[in-house]
Amino acid sequence: MKQIFSLFCAFVVVFALFNTGVAFAVNPTDGYRINRVEVNDITVFENGVPTSSTVKVERGETSIIEVVIEGNPNLQEEIDDVRVEAEIFGYEHGEIEDTSDIFTIEPGVTYREVLRLEIPNDIEPSSTDYSLRIRISDRDNSISERFTLRIKEIRHFVNILDVIFNPGLKVDAGSNLFSVLRIENLGEKKEEDIKVTMSIPELGLSNSVFVDELVSDEEDLSDDDEETSVSTDELLLRIPKNAKGEYELKLSVDYNRGNTVEEKLYTLVVVPTEADVPTDGTKPDTVSSVVTIDTTRQDIEQGKGIVYKFMFANLGESSKTYSLEVSNVDQFGTYRVDPQAVTVTKDQTGELALFVAADEDAEPGINTFNVKVLEGGKVIKQVSLTANVKEGTVSSDPWANVRTGLEVGFFILLIILVILGLVIAARRIGRKDEIEEPSNGQSYY
Repeated sequence: MKQIFSLFCAFVVVFALFNTGVAFAVNPTDGYRINRVEVNDITVFENGVPTSSTVKVERGETSIIEVVIEGNPNLQEEIDDVRVEAEIFGYEHGEIEDTSDIFTIEPGVTYREVLRLEIPNDIEPSSTDYSLRIRISDRDNSISERFTLRIKEIRHFVNILDVIFNPGLKVDAGSNLFSVLRIENLGEKKEEDIKVTMSIPELGLSNSVFVDELVSDEEDLSDDDEETSVSTDELLLRIPKNAKGEYELKLSVDYNRGNTVEEKLYTLVVVPTEADVPTDGTKPDTVSSVVTIDTTRQDIEQGKGIVYKFMFANLGESSKTYSLEVSNVDQFGTYRVDPQAVTVTKDQTGELALFVAADEDAEPGINTFNVKVLEGGKVIKQVSLTANVKEGTVSSDPWANVRTGLEVGFFILLIILVILGLVIAARRIGRKDEIEEPSNGQSYY
């Protein structure tokens, strides 16, 4: 019995000694080892053994990587200039990495380094997983471990992809500031009734537009009307004449039934200007024009045409002449503006029609073209319009167009006959009233 107990004690001692040096048994000359790795508080590596096969992270988040390093207790001297690196591989548009400050490892001492990886908003969700590498290195040696990450979308997220300001972020007092936002749905769910707002809180100015819906990347886009990103209608703020200096310009996107808001802040510089006072004593023209468009997107068949209507309201003190300058239509068709220009008097409205026709051999698909609205010779509004070219439908009946024309002609003729009948009936009733009118008491037999 004593022999068995002695043998057991010897085994325990040997095991303890072995366990003390197991970390560096593979290469006793290693100065350090990775003891533990955590990703967002999930342990993926501990005591030299992976503990998790795959970790989920969300795009747009900051992932916290905690690395615990243990110095070899058998080291004869310190190791200088050690650093820890974390890097995600597979991102198309750049590098996702973070590096610690350099530090010194002493024999038998444990160190903890925390790194932060910014997961980009536009990284593709994992159809194939991404690789996370943890690397520890000094001037002479390095060790590393790799782990698997699965990147998923946030449940609700609409991103402000880009903004166009006209004339820019430096404007004159009394002028107009226009903006168009490009927004995209990077979330998991479809978003509806998205409210986009441009505001200058200090001046009490605000203007909003709505986007009906944006689908997610994972949804079926077989419907041509469904989009994951869109450009908003133009937003307008009228800068007061007495404004000057720097102001906070806020752009906000309100979605998810008002529960989520994304914001971007800009600095707007307003330059004070002196109003041009006419010598005849009249008041200067201080009011701008209002321009609206009936639609910014339409479907068009090959060889056929569509119409975009531009409506103008002149709120100024004098007449204004409006015209359109169109570009990029020649990529898929032709256009004309009817009339070429319209003059609108004070407190009145006017209209211009932009006719766009697709070539018979135009490539099916979405085409974007630009329109500048001019007041006199000055650009007061810019807008991007979309024409979705579709394949033309060929009728199987060669007489279909003739029959359609005859039907239209018949209905027009019918309407004319009805109107003519009403006119003739009215005239006959009038004549009858004249004949039956009684005389003034005279009767003849």
